[in-house]
Amino acid sequence: MSRIKQKKLGNKNYLEFTNQNNTLATFGFDGTNLFSSRPVVAPEAVTEAVTKILTAEDSGKTFFINSDSGAATYTLPAPAAGLHFKWIVTANTDTATIIQTADTTDTTGDMLRGGLLVCSAAAINTFVEAAGDVNTLTLDDNLANAGQGAGSWIEVIGTEDPTWFITGVLNGNTDVDGVGSALFTDADA
Repeated sequence: MSRIKQKKLGNKNYLEFTNQNNTLATFGFDGTNLFSSRPVVAPEAVTEAVTKILTAEDSGKTFFINSDSGAATYTLPAPAAGLHFKWIVTANTDTATIIQTADTTDTTGDMLRGGLLVCSAAAINTFVEAAGDVNTLTLDDNLANAGQGAGSWIEVIGTEDPTWFITGVLNGNTDVDGVGSALFTDADA
């Protein structure tokens, strides 16, 4: 259960957001300045092909993907409660963007759970669930039953157990009747 508590420290009033085990964040205002326990993280534009191993320090970043981005692979860190990453597609892109868990061996439970709403050009809207042994998401508007059109967004949030929760909406504008069945895979299958 999450809780929000109003607290005071010296002349600063703040809100503390907690779950059963951790303080997730604090936010406040001291009359002049807004402050937060989480640093404000600048978005990162992806302008070339990249292979990036994300760390806990990257938590909170938003990655912008456009038609100049090139193929990209992002490897998530080990899941921990509160870690979060976001990807936004700013232009139609037909080179693959891969988001994968750090461990793809099926030994730690480091997997993707949740799902994505896939909206195709033929107005076929499908919820695609990441379930079972899923550790890789492949976005590619050039791939049948996938998607990575402008306006697509993905958010990945770490949970208390070794799992990543994934949510988002994909614009599948190339495969006009795609249903997203090629999005989630098991890398070691």
